[in-house]
This record gives sequence, C-alpha cells and structure tokens, in this order.
Amino acid sequence: MKKVTELPTMCGVEGGLIVYCLDEREPMVWPSHKEVQSLLKKFYRVPEMECNKKSMKLETYYKKKASKSRDQLKKQTRKTKEVKDLIRDNINTNDIRGKARSKIRSEIGLTYDDPLIATIGDELW
Repeated sequence: MKKVTELPTMCGVEGGLIVYCLDEREPMVWPSHKEVQSLLKKFYRVPEMECNKKSMKLETYYKKKASKSRDQLKKQTRKTKEVKDLIRDNINTNDIRGKARSKIRSEIGLTYDDPLIATIGDELW
C-alpha cells in the first residue's frame, strides 16, 4: 500500500487502488471511494484510440530493448577501441609506468591499476 501512495507523488500521475479481501465485504480503497470513482470515470472517458497510442506488444518492447542494448554495446566498444588506440599511441612498452601513466590518468581518468588498462596492456604486447 505504501508504494502505491508514493507513485502519484514520485511519477506525477493520478492513481488509486482497490483491494478485495476474501474475508471482508467491502474492498479497501485508496485514496477514497469518491476519488477512485472519479478516476475510473476519467479513465473510461478516454477514447480507445488514445489509450492504445502509446501501448506496444511485448515482442516489440523486447526488440526495442535489444536494439538499445546493441547500440550501447557498439558505443562502449568504440570507446574501448579509442582507449586502446590512445594507449598504443602514447605508451612505450618500456615506459608503461612512466610518462604514459600520468597522461592516461589525465586524459581518460584511469590509473594503471585499473583492470581495463591492465587488460588493454596485455593485448598490446
């Protein structure tokens, strides 16, 4: 019940709750019977076309999620390649703890001890 009461405040939406219990005659209603009836009337007044405008099938939802994940992976792969290229261009194999270390730290915010740098360093040699 607590989460339902927070939803309108957090998300800026109107909402209500009707809970039927087996051992009770009347349902529990939040925020009040009058407000829930008002919300239901408002809901049923919205044309069906308007209700379905933003809805989507589950398959479509997952396809969009997968596409977004692929895009994020491509972006991260591109960033990783840029970091590898930066390291390859700026690190002398005999001087990895020297001047290149400070350049890496200042340009991309990573330290030599960072697992990403260690992994890239292994791949470079």
